[in-house]
Amino acid sequence: MVFTEFISIGGVVYVPALNKACVITNVIDLNRLLVDDGSLNRYTVSVKNIKMTDLTVKISVGARPGTVKKAFAAADITNKFVASDLAKGIARKNTRANLTDFDRFKLMRLKQARNRIVKAELGKMNRKK
Repeated sequence: MVFTEFISIGGVVYVPALNKACVITNVIDLNRLLVDDGSLNRYTVSVKNIKMTDLTVKISVGARPGTVKKAFAAADITNKFVASDLAKGIARKNTRANLTDFDRFKLMRLKQARNRIVKAELGKMNRKK
């Protein structure tokens, strides 16, 4: 199959504009969703501006904000999302964006040292053949 993640009620999505994980509570039309962030706040977002996750919450269509909040907490979505690859990638991107010149220089030197070690080991492997 081509698609592994589908838009469904109770599916957890990351909304970059809000910088938080939200639960899909309703589908407004083909391009817009009603999402709830688990803290009694609801937003309308475009399907184009979300990132799907494989997390889900057991709720019904158009569930009330209090119900969503309880289900969000019961499923421990906040901790599960923080542990996901998507959240780790976002954190890594933010860390790199906030590096100073000196931090970028240190990173460059560490990469150079790593590459020297890798090149030396590959050279040893090629000589043994």
